[in-house]
Parts: sequence; structure tokens; C-alpha cells
Amino acid sequence: MSYPGTYNPNLKWEQTATTDLGFDYGFLKNRITGSLDLFYKKTTNLLNETTIPLGVNFGSSLLLNIASMENKGIEWNIKAIPVQTKNLSWEMAFNLSYINSKISHLNNVSDSGVGLFSDQTLVNTVGYSRNTFYLYHQVYDSGSPLEDVMLDVNKDGIISASDRYVTGKSAAPKYILGYSTSLNYKKWQFGISMHANLGQYIFYKPIENTIAITGWDVSENLSTLYYKTGFSKNDQFENYSDFYLQNASFLKLDNIYAGYDFGKVFKDWTMSIRASVQHVFTVTNFTGQDPEASYNSGYQNTYNVPRIYAVGINLHF
Repeated sequence: MSYPGTYNPNLKWEQTATTDLGFDYGFLKNRITGSLDLFYKKTTNLLNETTIPLGVNFGSSLLLNIASMENKGIEWNIKAIPVQTKNLSWEMAFNLSYINSKISHLNNVSDSGVGLFSDQTLVNTVGYSRNTFYLYHQVYDSGSPLEDVMLDVNKDGIISASDRYVTGKSAAPKYILGYSTSLNYKKWQFGISMHANLGQYIFYKPIENTIAITGWDVSENLSTLYYKTGFSKNDQFENYSDFYLQNASFLKLDNIYAGYDFGKVFKDWTMSIRASVQHVFTVTNFTGQDPEASYNSGYQNTYNVPRIYAVGINLHF
């Protein structure tokens, strides 16, 4: 037995046009080198899985060409050798990317599935970045959030979807930074690498971590945030409250290593040893597991990456 599936006969490939202006540089006999790039990229016929009205096709969603998007940004790389002698050398590298993206066009026919008429927490709408949060203003009293109390933006006396607002905050970072350095002293080697994302946000409502509150007519499983908020139920307004929107900017020390080269140890055999730690630490105000595990999705849905210790011995002959 076969069943009809969704089908879009007008589906097209996404099209991207890019303008790039860049130059490379080197100073002090190339002790300092790097590059700087300015770019502008426009993507048309942007693809997105979109909610469609019932009866239009054989399904509730369809892959459509729904939008055009513009990306502007800067990429800067620099590498330096501060020290270089017979026994000691020190190198470092730094890179920075800044991306300003916004949707410049959105098909009206598709707006109900991805834009301001959507029931999604993340929306796509003209003038904002892709995957921008669309939420209610949480109302507070003496700094504490009030349960089920959201701001009546249009002042019609009813809290409804029309009171939600485009936060301007996206799941995608504005700035991406990277840094690495290595130090070699005689037969010793040391090095670290780190990176950071700035300006990204995550909607974090840890309903998967629950506690049982007794003393109610019916016991309920509640978020551990109960201890902070006192919220006793999972209301539909709460699922769109900007109280749960967190700045997920972070700095991660990705790797640190140390090594020693013993040189020749037996006839033509040489040996070296290296110890390393990966995913050393993360600096962030985000209260979930890992601010990077949900990159671009806007939700915390996986656990953080484990710290890994390793020791390696290399023999060459």
C-alpha cells in the first residue's frame, strides 16, 4: 500500500552572490602576518521547512523557497612570533569574525509558517536575523517573575499571541573569536587553544530536570526552577516567556598540552611524549549544560562535551 507525500513542483536551489574585499599583510620580516576580509553575501530562494494550511498538500509542512537573506561581516586573522631565538620560540594566533545577518524578503504565503503568525518560539521575519526569538514580556514584582503574568502589549485586556514581540535576539552568535599559542623551549613544547561566541541566546527551560512537589491536590512534576520562581504549573504563556531567554555567550579553553622530545633513545630510535586535556573549562553566565551544544537551534537539548585526558608516547625508528 502506498500513500501520497508532500510535493513542491516549484522548488528551487538556493542562490548566493558574494562580494569580498580582502588583503594580506606582513610586518617585521613576517614576524607579524595576517589577513582582513570584508564580505557581503545575499542568498535568495532560501529553503525552509514551512507549515502549510491543511488541504493544500498531502501534509502539514513543506520545504519551500521562502526568503532572501543578507549577511555582512568582517573576518580578521593575525599571527605573531613575539620571541624567536635558538632555544626559545613563541607563536600566537588570533581570529575574529563578525556577522550581521538579516532577512530582507519573506514570501507572504509562507509567513504563517515561519514568521509572526507562527506558534514557534523562533521565527524568521523581515529586518531581523534568522532564528530570532518571538516571546512574551514577562512581568515582575520586586525582581521576581509573576506566574502567568505577561505584558499586555496592545492593551486590549487579553493576553494573546498578538502580545508577543520580536526580541531582536538570535540563536546565532554575532562574534566568533579564536586564539591559540605555542611555546617551544629546547626539547619542551607547550600550547593552548580557545574560542568564544558572543551575542548568542538560548531559550532554556529545564523541564527535563524535575522534582516532585507534594501537598497539592494532585502532585506535579515541576522544573527545578521552582526554587527560584515558585511557578507551580506549566502554562502556555510560560512556554513563550522571555524570562527563560538567556545570553549564552561563552569562552572555552579547548585544549592544553605539554610535550617533551627525548631525542635518540636507542640506536636509531627516537621518542617523544605528549600529555593533553581537551574541553578544559567554559566561562559563561548560561545556566544550562553547554552553551554550544545547541548552536543555532536556540534550545538546550544535549549534554555538555566531556573533558578528555590523554597521554601519548611516540617512537620513531
